Amino acid sequence: MTAARRSRCRSRDSYVEIAGGFGRHKINSAYAYSRSAALKNDLGELEARWEGAKNLIATVEGLSGLKIDHYAEVNLAGFYEITNAVGGIDVCLKAPVNDKSSGANLPAGQQTVEGRDALAFVRQRAGLPFGDLDRVVPQQVFMAATR
Repeated sequence: MTAARRSRCRSRDSYVEIAGGFGRHKINSAYAYSRSAALKNDLGELEARWEGAKNLIATVEGLSGLKIDHYAEVNLAGFYEITNAVGGIDVCLKAPVNDKSSGANLPAGQQTVEGRDALAFVRQRAGLPFGDLDRVVPQQVFMAATR
């Protein structure tokens, strides 16, 4: 396995020790385990979501050794609205994208994506060399362009 492939495998599919005593699972389950536990303890939805966020933060901090001092949770509609509010994000595609699953249908070259196209761009997985494992690449490109 190449170094590039190994680094892609260290994303949301990585098995890590989940904070809060939930054991070793995929890192993207840290939020869900804690939120579910909070709901079983009769906390309301808002409090349960906060417990999920705190556990996800603690898990990432434990894994990375970094202190996380900001957290934002955005649903798909919020992502759509944010991309419109900032006027879109400039991307440069080496090849055209046509992913029927995500709705991404973008030509090759420099362009600005926002709204539906931005959401489709970050959700694409078809046609990527490593499929779902490469899904993080457009997301990283998009996040880097927002700086």
